[in-house]
Amino acid sequence: MAWEIELKAVLASPKEVEAFLTQQGFSATPLEKEDIYYQGPTPLRLRREGSRWTVTSKAKTVIDGLEVNRELEFEISSAENFFGWIQLLGFSFWYKKNKRGRAYHWNDLLIEVVHVEPLGWFVEIEKILPEEADITAQQNARQEILTVLNQLQVPLENLESRTYAELLGVRVHGKPVSD
Repeated sequence: MAWEIELKAVLASPKEVEAFLTQQGFSATPLEKEDIYYQGPTPLRLRREGSRWTVTSKAKTVIDGLEVNRELEFEISSAENFFGWIQLLGFSFWYKKNKRGRAYHWNDLLIEVVHVEPLGWFVEIEKILPEEADITAQQNARQEILTVLNQLQVPLENLESRTYAELLGVRVHGKPVSD
């Protein structure tokens, strides 16, 4: 497991953020992610990027608008077999989300400028820390991410602490996610 420290913020002008990143010398990598979520004993995400499939489970915590997640992630070779296996374990389809945009690497941070249909444009900034990272390392990562957000000239009021599921109005077992 690892710690994922991340934020997302609504972008009014993704082109300005991308122009700034390009001016700073960071090159963009196009991205397209199809995320399929399953509900069961714990939520699971199955992500397709090109021909690569990755399974992720997160224990989420939100602190001052930033997520601090314990994350377990691994690749699989057969999405079809995985679908069958998790159904046997009692998981069921929850919802699907698509993101497209560009990814930038800023030192050891990942910055993604993404469009999530039908929600609009977001910037996501994340840092992955090893499992043994202490609270000081996590706080330093949070500050580093907020500093970059400031450099991108994205106001703090644009931070979005709700999950994409909440923003999309997805329901769990017939109830809104926030219940």
